[in-house]
Amino acid sequence: MRQSGGAIAVESALGLGSVFTIYLPQEAPLDEIKPAATTMEPAQDSETILVVEDEEIVRELICEVLDEQGYHVLCEHDGRAGLQLAANHHGRIDLLLTDVIMPQMNGQELAAQLLAQRPGLKVLYVSGYSDNDIGDAGVLDGEVALLEKPFSPQALAQKVRAILSKPIDTAAPPLTHV
Repeated sequence: MRQSGGAIAVESALGLGSVFTIYLPQEAPLDEIKPAATTMEPAQDSETILVVEDEEIVRELICEVLDEQGYHVLCEHDGRAGLQLAANHHGRIDLLLTDVIMPQMNGQELAAQLLAQRPGLKVLYVSGYSDNDIGDAGVLDGEVALLEKPFSPQALAQKVRAILSKPIDTAAPPLTHV
């Protein structure tokens, strides 16, 4: 809630119960919010994306959206399983989409190992922490592609397409330290 500019207040009285009040920031009146009129550029050449995300609901959403966009999607729940899936996948992998913070193996470690095996692999990090929070903690290099959670399916599709459309950079900057 705080990350999104909101707050939660709790009032509780013994034997009477509790009241939770949720405050959300208002960016525009509801009647002014209009869906973005964007056209999504479809996947090209059966591009393959490896998604590694430890939150099941987020992983399922990402994989479903990318599948609907026409990508070949490989999905896993943690870094080690992602490495194994990549090792067993004999075709190319065009993009690694990974959470920054995961148990056992974080996104930085996963990306470093996969980049060593697959030079030219493009990487998109997703995180519930803002770009500023990660940068302030010394975790994120400013040149790394990051999509902040929560994100819309349209924002995800646009970011993925933008990254895949860029020329391959075999020296893609990794995260610094997590």
